[in-house]
Amino acid sequence: MTTPRPADAPPWWLARTMRLFQPNLRLCDAPATDPENLAAGLAADGVNTLLINCGGIFAHYPTTLPFHNRHPELPAGFDFFGRILEAAHAHDIRVIGRFDLSKTMTPPDGGQAGWYFRRADDSVPEFSGTYAACINGTYYRECGPKMVEEALRRYHVDGLFFNMFGNPASDYGRRPLGPCHCPACRTRWRDQTGRELPAEPTPDYRAFIDACARDVAQEMRALIHRLRPGAGLFTYRSDAVDGIANEANTFFDHPLPLWPYHASANVEQARTTHPDKFAFNICIGFEDYSVRLNAIAPHHARLRHWQNLAHGTGLLWASIGGFPPDDATAWNASREIYRWVAEHEDLYLGQENPARILLLGQGHSESFRGCFRLLSEEHLPFAASGNARDLEDRLHAYACIIASGPVDPRLEAWVQAGGKLLALGAEPPPFGVSLPVARQEEGRGSYWRIHDTAGLDELAGLPWLFFHGPWAKLPATDRIPLLSWIPPTPTGPPELVFHGAAETMVPGIFRSQLGRGELIWLPWEAGLLYHRHSATSHRALLVGLLNQLLPADAALLQSDAHPLVEVVLRRQPHTGRTLLHLINLTGHAGTAYHPPFRHGPIRIKLKGTFSRAYAHRAAQALALDHQPTSATLTVSQLEDYEVVSLDPAT
Repeated sequence: MTTPRPADAPPWWLARTMRLFQPNLRLCDAPATDPENLAAGLAADGVNTLLINCGGIFAHYPTTLPFHNRHPELPAGFDFFGRILEAAHAHDIRVIGRFDLSKTMTPPDGGQAGWYFRRADDSVPEFSGTYAACINGTYYRECGPKMVEEALRRYHVDGLFFNMFGNPASDYGRRPLGPCHCPACRTRWRDQTGRELPAEPTPDYRAFIDACARDVAQEMRALIHRLRPGAGLFTYRSDAVDGIANEANTFFDHPLPLWPYHASANVEQARTTHPDKFAFNICIGFEDYSVRLNAIAPHHARLRHWQNLAHGTGLLWASIGGFPPDDATAWNASREIYRWVAEHEDLYLGQENPARILLLGQGHSESFRGCFRLLSEEHLPFAASGNARDLEDRLHAYACIIASGPVDPRLEAWVQAGGKLLALGAEPPPFGVSLPVARQEEGRGSYWRIHDTAGLDELAGLPWLFFHGPWAKLPATDRIPLLSWIPPTPTGPPELVFHGAAETMVPGIFRSQLGRGELIWLPWEAGLLYHRHSATSHRALLVGLLNQLLPADAALLQSDAHPLVEVVLRRQPHTGRTLLHLINLTGHAGTAYHPPFRHGPIRIKLKGTFSRAYAHRAAQALALDHQPTSATLTVSQLEDYEVVSLDPAT
């Protein structure tokens, strides 16, 4: 399974559409699992990759290392992982071994003193009988490589996955852990900074721990590649790995409104930022860490699968227990997708995003999420990334960039060269704004008055835009701006609403020509407000500005689909095809995921010329209405998902 590949061939995780199942095994599960039955059942459901317990907290094989705790309920000498590996490989299923080095069952008073994460009071965090290890301690840096080397020398694994790699910010109970004060961290921090460790995890402390984890990950990756050429390392990092792990999950402490684009955003950001790495986006099949025996809603599971595939990765599923899970409702809804993709794998290989719009921002931020949803609702093809640093040599591919958070200084050269930048938020861009600004915290009852809307037809008939939260106050102008500030006004009783409202000439928008490009800065949280409130006025302003910024050749797609149909456009260079994915989100309602409404007909106009269009879920050819530089097709009816392939004109 790990024979050397040609130097120019992609690794196996990029050369196939991964269809992964991860049974997070409890102590009771391994003794009750028959390896052959497991492998046969997975293969029957279309699974081609198994991620399963190997070592770390418990060794699921007969380890000879004294510090590696053996599984207490497996018979002495029984090689559970080895049997699983053999059975899976016999069914052409790749196997990724799971390690967790973040914790150990050995208590501090019975183990090596240098292993552990230590709070400022020298206590070691404990959870469910496990004790936190530190990334700089000898358990990670000395014992960990020995465990991994033992497994790699024994088994022809196809990869290793590391859970909670590094020092987590909190434990499974969401309790913050704070900075580690173990001797190794104290020494490393003091040597690098000349200071004592902070009481709270400051940005420079987080960067320090991240760098330490990167060093260990690089060593682990080199070890894996040396002992098992062709095997990969997968964990929750973007550097020093072969696959960037993320999770699409539904946990109790997630803020509302519930985010239905979790899988789309995770994969989109990973694929855009690091196209050479696999987007290892795991769909978590349970509701919360505290209630792992309950599965998520079946239609929520299907939605995540389709989003993973459309945005350029495979199917990756994790649940608690064996196979199938005890609560198999969500998995039963997923089986059909796994089997279907096994027969249509070629549709999902080597997809590239041709979008001319780039959304920058942190995936968890409300501003990013508001912009992501708005672009999806408007059916504007776009790419997304968490930073501009890794895209610096690829920015020329984008005509318009939306910065949903602080603007990276690297974007200045791109704007000067002709790029169009829309910046959102109270922090002024580091270039192009020479005016003095003052940060404000505005309460409710504040407005922007809308003035001349020439060129912004979307705002016609709208007199006001409400806003609240942080913003940057610009100097008053001597010309009436598009948006002018009205300070907080009375909100009640009704007779006094807006009574005595003050008019100002303080603008709510800043525009500047920079070289051959343009900067538009909204000095308030328009993206965040759209995420929270979905106001028609905020949508109209953002869409209007985007329409002004986008050049005509950036309009790749137009559709009359419902706003809750996610339309994803992709190119497939090795086949020359264009792929059009339609994902039906109409079943999402608040915190519920119901069967989506059947929707259609849907008309879609695509830039380009094509010879044939085929809807693969419906198994039917689609008529094309040709124009000189575009073509229009109609999808008669959309269930939960459709993928249309368009062959290039000959």
